[in-house]
Formats: sequence, structure tokens, C-alpha cells
Amino acid sequence: MKLNLTVLSETHKNILRVQRKFVISALDAIAAYLVKNGDVDTELREMLNKEYMINYYDVIPDKGPLIAHEIELELFVTNENDEVEIKVFRKDFRKANEALISIVNSKLKGRKARLLDMLKEATGEQIKLINTHITQTENLIKECYYLKLRSQLLIAEVGGLHFIDDILKQVSKNIKSDTHANYILLKKELQTLKELVQLNSPVREQRDYIFPYDSQDILVQRREFNKIFNNCKLLLSSLLQEGLLDSTHENSIIMSFNYLQHLFFAKCDVNFIALR
Repeated sequence: MKLNLTVLSETHKNILRVQRKFVISALDAIAAYLVKNGDVDTELREMLNKEYMINYYDVIPDKGPLIAHEIELELFVTNENDEVEIKVFRKDFRKANEALISIVNSKLKGRKARLLDMLKEATGEQIKLINTHITQTENLIKECYYLKLRSQLLIAEVGGLHFIDDILKQVSKNIKSDTHANYILLKKELQTLKELVQLNSPVREQRDYIFPYDSQDILVQRREFNKIFNNCKLLLSSLLQEGLLDSTHENSIIMSFNYLQHLFFAKCDVNFIALR
């Protein structure tokens, strides 16, 4: 499926903008650390401003169960010539290593390998100092992992919320009776789907991330989502059959339902991979 980020509401775009700024700020701090210790040139920090290289096509894992839920992202970016253009980011193994998080992560792994080599020849206080740097480098590698993971989860979550809003908008705009019991129930069920879509992302406590849920929690929520999702489609079908909703909008609404399901399952799969 293609998720067109250019049509999201400003509220949803702002959620992604906040995450983007957070990722870039975190990567810049890591790059500054690498520059300070002589592991990279200053060009790495300059590269972080190249929007067309941001980690968009890396926000969905390149392996695992999510392969059945491939998502293309369409959005505005500033290209190499400082021109704004619409670009589609596809899951592409060949380009994955060009994404910014992957570049910074690979530099950190290179630094760790060099430190481990230095440790072989070290003595006394040198061993303690090198081990301190190894621990710090490992923490930064972990930070890169969570920057990617949280971005993956957020893309799927915001996309799901977008399609719930789209369903509500289409139905509300074209319903012939906004007091009908099935219409009121449909809105209530869609609100419950919103709550489910927003569940389950790791949280940061002090300097570490924790998962306040496990795989069993996700399985339970998937079953709950499927039950409510199917009920929503039955309610929609009932409104159409009773002539309370114009059938010309049926295909568009059903497509939004399908995309919603697609993205919710994608978020579940990202979590399943992380919790292994």
C-alpha cells in the first residue's frame, strides 16, 4: 500500500514532525560524539540536514512478518538541489544502508570494533577507560535501534489514525440520519479502534527503554481489534443496505478500512519483532 503523508491532517503531520526533529537531534548528538573522538569527519553532521536522506524508507523493517505489509511512503522532501518535490519511499534493501540512522549506526559499530581491538593491547587504567567508551558506544547503538523502532511504530500508528478519521469524515458527511442507532454505534466503535491503534510503544525511563507490554498483550489486542473492526464493517453494510449512506462512497470507505487494518497489523508486527 502507499501511505500519502502529504494528505495527513496538520495534527498528524505535527506528530511526525516532532519525531523527525527528535531523531535528527539525537543523531546529531551521536555524530558530535563520533567527530569528537575522531571516528568520522564533520561531514557526517552536515549530512544530517539532507532531508532526502532521512530514514523514511527504513521505517518499516526489511525482514520478518511485516513483509506481508509493505508500505510505501509518499511525502514532500527537499532534494539535492534544495527543491521541494514529492517523493515515494519504498522498502528497498539496496537503499536501506543509505538511510541516516543506518549510516550513524554503522559508524558506531565501526567504533566499537576499533575499541575492542585496542582492548587487546591495553593495560591498567587504559582497560577501564576503553571499557567505559565501549559501554557508551553500545548505549548509542541501542539508541539508534530505538530511534528506528519508535519511528516504525509511529508511522503505522499515525497512518491508522488518519484512515479512521477518513472513515468518520466520509460517513459523517454523507449519512442521511446522524441520530440513527447504527451510525452512533459505528462512531463509538471507531473511537475504540483509535484507542487500540495508539497502544503499545516502548517508553523511556531515565536512560533506557522499556516495553510495558508483551507479545501476549498484542495478541489479545489484535483479537479485540479484529472483533471491533468486523463489527464496524457490518454496521457500515447495514447503513448502506438501509439507504442511509450513498453507495457511491462504499468503495472509498472500504479501502480506508482495509488500509487501517493493514497499518494496525504492521504496528503489531513491528512489536512482535522487537519483543523476540
